[in-house]
Amino acid sequence: ELRQQLGLYSAAETLAWLKVRGLTMADLFELAKARLLTEKVKRIVSEDKVDAYYLKSRLSYDKAIISQLIVDSREQAQELLFQLEEGEPFYQLAQTYCLNSSSKYDGGYVGSVGRAEMSGEEESFVFSSEAGQSGGPFPIGSCYRLLYVWEVIPAALTGELRVKLADLIYEEWLNEAVKKSKVDIKLWGYLAGEPLG
Repeated sequence: ELRQQLGLYSAAETLAWLKVRGLTMADLFELAKARLLTEKVKRIVSEDKVDAYYLKSRLSYDKAIISQLIVDSREQAQELLFQLEEGEPFYQLAQTYCLNSSSKYDGGYVGSVGRAEMSGEEESFVFSSEAGQSGGPFPIGSCYRLLYVWEVIPAALTGELRVKLADLIYEEWLNEAVKKSKVDIKLWGYLAGEPLG
C-alpha cells in the first residue's frame, strides 16, 4: 500500500526510487511501519475528544450557499437592493450590473462559503437569514456587494467531519509532542521524497 501511495507500482520503480534517495528495502519497510503506527495512533483519538473539539469549533463548520452582486458605489448597491425588494430577480440584476466577471454570468452565484470567508457584518447577515433573503450593501475593497442567501447549512458532525477532526486533533498532539521532545523529523520528509533543506 505504501508503494502505491508513493506511485511505485513495480519492483524496478521501487528500487530506482530507493537508489535515488540512498535507501534500502529495510528503510522502506521502516517507513511503512512508521506510517502504520501513525494510523494506529490516529485511531486512539477518542470519540469524546472529537465531540469536545466539534462543540468548541462548531460554528466554523457552518456553511451557506450564496450569490453576490458587486458594484462600484454604495448608492448603486442601495438602489439595486430596493429593486430586489420590489421583486426583481437577483440573478438578472447580477448578470446586468455585477463587476465580478467570475460570478456575473452565473447570475452572481458563488456557491458554498463558510463563516471565515466573509466579513463579520456579512457573516451576521447570512447566518441569521432565511433562504431567499438579500442584504447589504457590504463594503468589499473599494466596491460594495449585495448578498443573496440560497440556503444556510448548519454544521453537522458527520462521519467525514469526524475523521477530519480526529486528524486535526492528532496533528495538534503530534506538533506539541515534537516541540516537547525537540526531535528533528526532517528525515521523515526525506523518506517521503521531500528534499532536505
